[in-house]
Amino acid sequence: MESLQDYEIIKLIGSGSYGLVYMAKDLKNAQLCALKEFSVSAHTVQQFFRELSILFTLDHPNIIKCLNLVYGRGRKNYLIFEYANKGSLRDRIAQNSLFQYKEAADIVRQIALGLAHAHELQIVHRDLKPENILICQNQNGQMVYKVSDLGIACHLANSYDKQGSNGSPLYMAPEQFYDNATYASDVYSLGVIFYEMLTSKTPFEGEPSRLFAAHLKETPDFESIENKQCRKLVADMLQKQQHSRPLIQEVIKRLDDILLSKSLEIQVSQQDRDSVEDRKYFDGWWQLEPVASREIPGGQNLFVLAPWSAANIYISDSRSTDLYEIEKDRLFPQFFSERISTAVVSTPLEVSYFSTKKYIYFFDFRTQVIRKLFAHQTNILRLAVNKKNNSLIYGDSSRLHCCSVDGEQLWRVNCENYYLHPQILVLDSGNVLASSGPARPTISSFDCWGNKKFKIEIDSPILAVFPADRLDTFSVIALGMGIDEPTKFLTFSNNIKISEKELGCGIYTAKLHQNFISLFHTGKKILFVNKDSTQFAEINTEGNVLDDCWVAKVGMYAFLEKIGHRTFLQVKRLVKRKATL
Repeated sequence: MESLQDYEIIKLIGSGSYGLVYMAKDLKNAQLCALKEFSVSAHTVQQFFRELSILFTLDHPNIIKCLNLVYGRGRKNYLIFEYANKGSLRDRIAQNSLFQYKEAADIVRQIALGLAHAHELQIVHRDLKPENILICQNQNGQMVYKVSDLGIACHLANSYDKQGSNGSPLYMAPEQFYDNATYASDVYSLGVIFYEMLTSKTPFEGEPSRLFAAHLKETPDFESIENKQCRKLVADMLQKQQHSRPLIQEVIKRLDDILLSKSLEIQVSQQDRDSVEDRKYFDGWWQLEPVASREIPGGQNLFVLAPWSAANIYISDSRSTDLYEIEKDRLFPQFFSERISTAVVSTPLEVSYFSTKKYIYFFDFRTQVIRKLFAHQTNILRLAVNKKNNSLIYGDSSRLHCCSVDGEQLWRVNCENYYLHPQILVLDSGNVLASSGPARPTISSFDCWGNKKFKIEIDSPILAVFPADRLDTFSVIALGMGIDEPTKFLTFSNNIKISEKELGCGIYTAKLHQNFISLFHTGKKILFVNKDSTQFAEINTEGNVLDDCWVAKVGMYAFLEKIGHRTFLQVKRLVKRKATL
């Protein structure tokens, strides 16, 4: 037992289920910790300390560790806990009320692992809810979900919390309303949390008396849980009778089955890879066969965040982002509450990053988890990843920025782009290329720490910059200045031009995909060229093309087409044209 003088209180960070919570520094080791103020009555203090001695023995990566106790003997008392540097699950739910079921299953599994350890030591939580699930970021940058306040809620409830002594009504099992908490009660509360993450609401709402009747008699709307395995598990965890609920060990096993099931796997067969995307070049002539056409009111930009793992297209408008599943021809309006403005896939095609008006996000293909990284203060027009120093490069209308994945600014340089979006390319060497224009168009090169290496002046505005075959070589597509001046395909080795070709007139946009380039033509057609400028396909369009994308998993090409006042998403399959005799 220690003295409060051993800790430096930094600030108040909230109120828990039994008192105020402070961030503090342990003066003995300079580590941050959480001080939770509490009080217990005189006649229960001995019983409380007996149970608390058991809590000190809990040692599990998914449990917030109770480090020490400051007992004031009539004055204020404090429990000293491991500090959670990323807030609580309640904070996550507030930021992103509806979770992808794979992410929800992973989070619930972590919580279940912590509960299983406590149950083995005969400790019941009694008050499991999102506020009591804390988040820590480990050394690898992964978010670890940890159970807090284990087994002490019934001793430490007071006026800071509107619940009774044995749980929070929104998350309480039926038997807890009779003051009878068991291991199965924790399973029920975890089921409520799982339900909330999958549906963005708790099974029941209302005053405590209304909640008591609902938990005891009513059946939640399980059909709102789309995934069948998750739906069945949640339904079993929310059984009214305690003996009908699975043990926490069984919950973990079933979550493992969900996370490993074929419906959640993102592996792509070798046959699928060989079919289209492993081609370095599209040889011969290809054609595009129609697959789907759907009106998309307000659609402006298209993004593919996981080209290998899912045949999904994200369609942003001025406010939000829709999700279109190609294989099911199914549209989810306002799937994401923010407008995606730009995105980048980080090779070897395992993660991607994207930005919105306020934040930069991280998307893991393997887990299908979208995680908010940090807020930004600029209008991001282009985004890139530098694997050399694990940094993000982004450009706005006037500057090129480099920051860590935590948002720490590493360097910033001027890079004027007041009409055309900047082009940013990170070469395998770690050198960064960025375009300026359209007036006085240039390509500037920086090393990964922002030191300028060279600048190349280009004769006309720059539409695209992409890597060539050799180290530190790259190609540039530059717009022809006059109506009769062709678009140019230029290749450089460092700052030396090594080749120049012409692509024809009338091209106004060039888009780089995984292994080819699409060129939008003023004659209402799209041209497709390899990275060596060889054309291999073209299609005619009825209207003007706004944006396009390539869905590698299914070998399909999609574009937004404006016809009159209506906007359509057109999806086509790229197939090799058969030779004719």
